[in-house]
Amino acid sequence: MLEAMDNHIIVFIIILKKMGCMNRNRQGLVRGSMIIGASLFAAGVLSLLASIVLARSVSVNEFGFYSMTLSLQTVLGMFSSFSIGTAVAKFVAEYNVRDVRHALKFAKAGLRLVLLFSIITTFIYFALAKPIGNGLYNEPGIVDLIPFSALAMFSGALLSLMVGIAQGNHRMRLLSSMQVSAPAISLIIIIVLLPYIGIRVAFVSLFLAQATVVLSAMYQLERTGFPMLGRVEADDTIHHRRMLLSFAIPAMAGSVVVTLLFWIGSTVLVTTSGFLAVGYFAVAMVFFQALSFLPSSVIFPLVPIVAAMSVHSRKQIGSLISRSLRIVSILLFPIFFAIALFSRDLIVFLYGPGYYESSVAAYLMVTACYYYGIAMIVCAPISGLGRMWVGLGLNLLWGTVFLILMMIATPSFGPSGLAMAFAMSYVIHVANSIAVSNRVLNLEIRGALLIIFTSVVLFTAGYISITDVVELSLVAKISLLAFGMALMAYLGRIEFMTALNRLLKR
Repeated sequence: MLEAMDNHIIVFIIILKKMGCMNRNRQGLVRGSMIIGASLFAAGVLSLLASIVLARSVSVNEFGFYSMTLSLQTVLGMFSSFSIGTAVAKFVAEYNVRDVRHALKFAKAGLRLVLLFSIITTFIYFALAKPIGNGLYNEPGIVDLIPFSALAMFSGALLSLMVGIAQGNHRMRLLSSMQVSAPAISLIIIIVLLPYIGIRVAFVSLFLAQATVVLSAMYQLERTGFPMLGRVEADDTIHHRRMLLSFAIPAMAGSVVVTLLFWIGSTVLVTTSGFLAVGYFAVAMVFFQALSFLPSSVIFPLVPIVAAMSVHSRKQIGSLISRSLRIVSILLFPIFFAIALFSRDLIVFLYGPGYYESSVAAYLMVTACYYYGIAMIVCAPISGLGRMWVGLGLNLLWGTVFLILMMIATPSFGPSGLAMAFAMSYVIHVANSIAVSNRVLNLEIRGALLIIFTSVVLFTAGYISITDVVELSLVAKISLLAFGMALMAYLGRIEFMTALNRLLKR
């Protein structure tokens, strides 16, 4: 996986050189993206290990309680953090160039806003524990987990702020250490305390790990002349808060659409199929979350590059996105298709035979992650050009499609139906994103359509094999994987040769 990520970055370097855009700042950006990509990979592995330890140590029902509570925490966590970390990253980066004192004031104002929103949300979460657990889900196990989940939500909001401050200060090593330290500490706590407090350890470990990382980050920032504690003049505080909120509110709206629908999907699944089904789907979702670091590591350098090109070379953005889309879709396909085809074997090996029923859902969630990554590349110009309302419109359109598919498929097919809604909605989201980029942003993205269509056909063929509609042997699956890789390599032969030549020259 790391080698694949490195290939992505190498090809981005080649593209930038050909366009005459490679300067020291962009070289630093590429190096930073490689650091972030490696840390995201390590964090994903640690999170996967934590989920395996939990799943193997508790019943499927208990794992379902944990997954449902975590889904609820994710929704409320959006209001707890209120996207202030994202806004702080933007303003700290901008004002660091002008006056570091103003950048520090933005960071301190952000801290006060996050404390305000997170404390309010945490108290509401505590108060609604019984109405949610007994009323909505009719499960006392949820009531027992919510207080610990609320603590984890509070520390998570503070961690998101510190991530934004580190990113705004271009402290990529600090950001990388934060991303890895939190899941590492959490995993250690889970292993130590799991025999004593059961599934509650999942949220206890999150709270302790995130709080530790936040305090450590504040100490490191203070040592470099960026102290987070201290007074800020009242007038400055109001001014900086207004600017942060003016940026955070629209960003918040887009995030809530996606997160809320994730929670609604889990709620429909539990009300129609029970917590056992939620436990099966939770394992499939782990595959989605663990693999999402690959497209994330690519999108990291792409958005600021698009923003810079919008000033002097806007006409070349369409060419860059089309080329990047071809590269990402081709280089990621072998990894995702292989994991999807053998997801059943991976689940039995990692989680045990008790989670065998998760295999079809896992296949579909790996497929969904592949097209989610492609959509991220297509939507990069939306963020880079500052067209956030266009992005919100696309999110609403994706949400409408997902909601319709989810309400149709989940009651009939359980975890597989919910995963099917994810996969199909993201395929449609890619098509909608390309159409909007062509018509609204005038980018003329066309070169990757054949590759995307081919990948849809291959993933569909693999899905038929894993659902036992057509019984395929191990040799047949390997043959299908080899055929798919060969076909995609042929379609992307120019990109593969470019990357290979670059690697040989190194």
